[in-house]
Amino acid sequence: MDEAVPMPPKRFKPAPKPAYCYCTECDHQTILQRQQANPLPFLEAMQVHCECGDRCGHCLYPLEQLFRAEGCFIE
Repeated sequence: MDEAVPMPPKRFKPAPKPAYCYCTECDHQTILQRQQANPLPFLEAMQVHCECGDRCGHCLYPLEQLFRAEGCFIE
């Protein structure tokens, strides 16, 4: 008789983590809200809203895309 091969347990993908600034541990939604409340040119916004500019810069591109999508990007 053929023995049934046991199926491996289903692996669920973990829930996506919210995007955040690694250096300040501030989530992108909070940074977006700060920009919407106090619109600044992008580089200045990064310095003011998430203390960026002298750290890793990992969040710059995703935040720029988020600001553009939400209509609050300023050159």
